[in-house]
Amino acid sequence: MPTIYFDYNATTPLDLAVREAMLPYLGDIYGNPSSVHHVGRRARALLDAARERVAQVWSCKPSEIVFTSGGTESNNLALFGPARHLRAARSRSDLTTSGCHVITSSIEHHAVLHCCQYLAKREVFEVTYLPVDSMGQVSVASLQAALRPDTILVSIMAANNETGTIQPVAELGAACREREFSFTQTRCSGSARSRSPVSISSTLISSRFALTNFMGRKGQAPCLSNHRCCRTRSSLAAGMKMSAALEQKTSLGSSV
Repeated sequence: MPTIYFDYNATTPLDLAVREAMLPYLGDIYGNPSSVHHVGRRARALLDAARERVAQVWSCKPSEIVFTSGGTESNNLALFGPARHLRAARSRSDLTTSGCHVITSSIEHHAVLHCCQYLAKREVFEVTYLPVDSMGQVSVASLQAALRPDTILVSIMAANNETGTIQPVAELGAACREREFSFTQTRCSGSARSRSPVSISSTLISSRFALTNFMGRKGQAPCLSNHRCCRTRSSLAAGMKMSAALEQKTSLGSSV
């Protein structure tokens, strides 16, 4: 009996074109892109080219792309980094507020909910979980009502990985922009990428999506960040050499 697969919001089969594009990297191209010999430099050139292609899709700088091992790592990176950094920055500049309030929704992926629960339990953050309506959407009014002087981060899933419901990300981001709050989004469903453009704004500090939702290979989810605070010391210390080199390359290119 043939199988009819409907669960594309969870994961997708590998596209044959993607498979063909991957094959050289499973054989001939094996160098460490941080190595200075020609094998490593070849791998580095191809990695830089891939980063530039992703940046074109996301309308951002290549130095703002962080390749990770999957959606869970991207979510950890995009939540822990900004939350800790922005709290410290807020406490230095404004002693009247604690700067420990984070807002998310009640239907986030566990990779986000568990991060928020960790921040609340271990690092004394206060987390507000926004409800959703009968269609599974977060209302702009509920977000506006939840924003407080000590709010430092709002994280909302752009498209639900179970139902495919698309959140009003532009409107939610605008509400944050009006109050000068930081906004981060998770793109867990393929429908989000196929039905809406991906770009980063001054308010949106990070966005991430899993390639497995777009007929890509399993185990990779680029994280887009326009803020250095998304790169946490604990998880990316060893990889900062490449990130710093990319930022230096970008700055040199813009100064010419």
